[in-house]
Amino acid sequence: MKKKSKIILTLGCLSAACLIGGCSASTLVDDYKKKGYTVSVTYDANGGKFLSRDGVTIQDMFNPSQYQKDGDGTVHIKLMEPTDENRVGSGSESVKLTLSDHFFAGWYKNREVVKENGVPVDKNGRELKQKEDGTYVYATLLDGEKETIVTPAYTYSGYWDFETDTIDYTSTMTEYSMTLYAGWVEYYEFHYYYQQDGVWTKMDEVTKFDYKTTNAANSTTADKDTIWLPQWSEGAMNYTHAYANGADYAFPQVENTTFSKAYLDEACTQEIVGQTEHYGTLDPSYGDGKALKVENRVQNIYVVVDEGEHYRISTAKQLLDNANLKGIYEIQADLDFSGLNWPSTFTYGKFKGQMYSSAGQNYTLSNITAKYSSESSDYGGVFGRIDDGAKLENLTFENVTVDLSYTGSPKDDRYFGLLAGEIEEEAEIANVAVGGTLKIGKITPRGDCSFHLIANGKTTGITQTEIALQIYGEKKLNDETKFNFSIDPNEADAVTVAEDGTVTINFLSSTKYLTQEIYNINTQTNGGN
Repeated sequence: MKKKSKIILTLGCLSAACLIGGCSASTLVDDYKKKGYTVSVTYDANGGKFLSRDGVTIQDMFNPSQYQKDGDGTVHIKLMEPTDENRVGSGSESVKLTLSDHFFAGWYKNREVVKENGVPVDKNGRELKQKEDGTYVYATLLDGEKETIVTPAYTYSGYWDFETDTIDYTSTMTEYSMTLYAGWVEYYEFHYYYQQDGVWTKMDEVTKFDYKTTNAANSTTADKDTIWLPQWSEGAMNYTHAYANGADYAFPQVENTTFSKAYLDEACTQEIVGQTEHYGTLDPSYGDGKALKVENRVQNIYVVVDEGEHYRISTAKQLLDNANLKGIYEIQADLDFSGLNWPSTFTYGKFKGQMYSSAGQNYTLSNITAKYSSESSDYGGVFGRIDDGAKLENLTFENVTVDLSYTGSPKDDRYFGLLAGEIEEEAEIANVAVGGTLKIGKITPRGDCSFHLIANGKTTGITQTEIALQIYGEKKLNDETKFNFSIDPNEADAVTVAEDGTVTINFLSSTKYLTQEIYNINTQTNGGN
């Protein structure tokens, strides 16, 4: 079958292939009709864009006399899709058809405006009105909103199959024209909900994908219709997963919570395990009317979360990598911090989280070295301050070294201790043991600064194992210094003085308090009663 057509793009003079500007399109069409091109097909982008340009349509014109007729004199004209790679656009530019956040489902002979109660609406169900020029605008404008042209929601029928469908031009016809409309479908979506005050609340995040491209043969994005649930990784919940093409998928997070489970239904009876695919479907030529049928375009995911930012810690590095003053840490093994730096986040900060052993266990955190060398914090210890509402339970802190040393300006009201500078009264401490060395070096506090072998404030629930107080500095046991500690000599098990003058006081029994007053000290010194 011989086929000849002329292509008219109403977008301006482009090439010798009969491309003309919109202002002269009708004249050019009339010229071709006079030459026998009496069959015309207009491709309406229907809100989309040809060649990334607004206001562009494509029109094909055919001369029936140049086609072979069948036995009853009918000519069967087969069409070529506007985006077919064998068609030519502007120069070397191929014809592309796009609409933001939509995918192209096919070409349709019929489109109908969606109406609710007889009133046209947009895709969100908002009421529209049609103007005299045929365009649509919102029926009621919101505060500050200006009138703009709006695309209504459409239904489509009369799907055109370019492989099998033809225009059947009979001998009784003088002219024939047809418009095919681009059928657009919004990207398919995953919506996420979580319970807030007993009510399912929609999250802001939405996962979108092009259904048609994803489900095409040999698709490079075939897994874009899949979501993956968060998984524990290196002590923390990992919310990301890599698609097959290398792009990242991120499961949405609710602030100050941790993912627990996810379900396909509000009643939480259909639990998702690992991952799930979108269950939406698309039929571009459904039924006798060849209608566009979209089902379950939006799939809801119902997410159960635990309050707080949870971690499951089985190595010392995992704890250090996930240092968070609000963190809820389930310790799942003994942790040895040898060769590792205890995070300053804990040493200087106000711990508001929780740290506890797995159910029925009591784990040891050993060989911790925490250094206080900052003027910015009023507290120093393994934890700077353990706040009201925080929790420590079923843990042993063994061979801990807290080194207090800085050379900044003197500061009032500083609090230091081996476990914490201070523990607030409403903190929950149970079955915690601590032992190690509290070292006081170059430090320039003044006023009511307070040192405690374990912690200032509440120490209920804490057992002291072997603890040593070590005082060092450039001036040691010098009469010119006025650095006074109040220690009950009956409770000090041993006092040693090294050759360099460093004083070490060992305590093996119950909690000891140290109070000090310092005057005119430039470098750390020590004295004792």
